[in-house]
Amino acid sequence: MKYLVLFFILFQISFSQEPKIANGEGTFTGKNIDECKRKSLEIARQNAIEQVVGIKVASETYYKRSEIGENEFSKITDAFSTLSRNSSYGKIVEEKILSQNITTEKDFVTCITKIEAQVFEEPQNIDNAFQVEIKIENPVLLIKENKGDELKFKITSTKDCYIYLFAILSNDSVQMLIPNKHIENSFHSANKTVQVYENKMQNIGMKFISYLPEDKNSDIEALYLIALKEKIDYQYADKLYDINSTIVNINKWLISIPSNLRTEFFAQYEIRKVEN
Repeated sequence: MKYLVLFFILFQISFSQEPKIANGEGTFTGKNIDECKRKSLEIARQNAIEQVVGIKVASETYYKRSEIGENEFSKITDAFSTLSRNSSYGKIVEEKILSQNITTEKDFVTCITKIEAQVFEEPQNIDNAFQVEIKIENPVLLIKENKGDELKFKITSTKDCYIYLFAILSNDSVQMLIPNKHIENSFHSANKTVQVYENKMQNIGMKFISYLPEDKNSDIEALYLIALKEKIDYQYADKLYDINSTIVNINKWLISIPSNLRTEFFAQYEIRKVEN
């Protein structure tokens, strides 16, 4: 009950600042229609957030892209990376796609996406000493004969916290990995090398296996980690299927929590089909 009361208080405090309405437009050209739709929507979101919070978000986006470099991971960055990059400045809590116009010329597709969004500007009282990280042991997973490959990773934190780990999958769906029905307590101790939830996962033989859809030979998936200093459960856990709606729901949840109580981390990995 105390967590429910706490959540209600935090929700009221956060929404004392009303979200602002902004329009965003994004254009992207490529060879894959679905990728063009996703990336043009990502750019539209960036532009909508920038309208509300100013040039800070543009500078952050440029810095992160330069840091990543031109490689396969930067080419297939999806909407969740935008959420992670922009989280320090603004969050979209509601959005409506006004139009998505697609044109083709030779082998290339161009998609122009226009959205109307409600953007919440983040207060800048972040605890910079509170950091989490995901270290992926095998950043390239190899799929043989449609058999999955186990994703292995380690989470570290500078402070005691509760972790909420989401997987963004190659079929454009989202799954909550931790907590789950077997691991309800996701407390992570900064002073322990092996966590209680890790021991329980090992005892019950829980593994995270990744697959590829039959029509794909390779793809990029991602882990999105949110860490909180207090236990405040994610109330949209039963609505974790569509990427776009999940982004909005996660943002609604996050802005109800003071920014000095939370931190985030985003990690990508590749899946490839290989011959035996």
